[in-house]
Amino acid sequence: MAAVFDETAILTDVIDYSAISGGPEKSTTVIASPFSGVSQRNVNRLDPLHRYTITTALLTQAQMSALREFFHCRDGMARGFRMKDCMEFWASSDGSFASPIATPNNFGTGNGSTTVFGLYKTYSSGGVTRTRRIVKPVSGSVSIYKNGVLQTLTTDYTIDYTTGIVTFTSAPTNGHALTWTGMFHIPVRFATDYFNVATNDAITAISYDNLPLLEIPAAEFELAV
Repeated sequence: MAAVFDETAILTDVIDYSAISGGPEKSTTVIASPFSGVSQRNVNRLDPLHRYTITTALLTQAQMSALREFFHCRDGMARGFRMKDCMEFWASSDGSFASPIATPNNFGTGNGSTTVFGLYKTYSSGGVTRTRRIVKPVSGSVSIYKNGVLQTLTTDYTIDYTTGIVTFTSAPTNGHALTWTGMFHIPVRFATDYFNVATNDAITAISYDNLPLLEIPAAEFELAV
């Protein structure tokens, strides 16, 4: 079965967001000398993959039933879906996603000929900058700016909310900064085919097993930009 993504399936519409925890996972190999302790650190993957865990102990019985149904219909690990990471679901770096409060986030620079751009979120710290491809923006939440001027949807640009691709009706002027504000979902899948959720309070003890999620990398969507 080829990779399938269910665009209308949103996990956080089914269960309480507070039951989901997690964040970015980098991939680094550390080789340390057994004599001096000096280490060599090799970055295997610059872009992190986000991992999450559903803590089933925090769900109501109704949510547990809805999650079981959601798991069945995603065929375990087979089908991807959207999830709102409530610790980070906005484009701006100032902690706000709503205009006009939010600080627009850069996603490209005009060159006078290119009309198609992908959405990105930028992270900067200590002179180092990293970018994150945003492939699942939330419909109706995105505002696009060209050289600081708010653009009009359909008149100045279109946006594909299934890929995060923005297409301008005319190529942005060379050197003009392209920025955006808005919200986004994380494309994820279950990281197990086993719905191992159990309760046992026969001896006044309750045990729960957690359900892992894994971000689907942008490369899997084979995007043009």
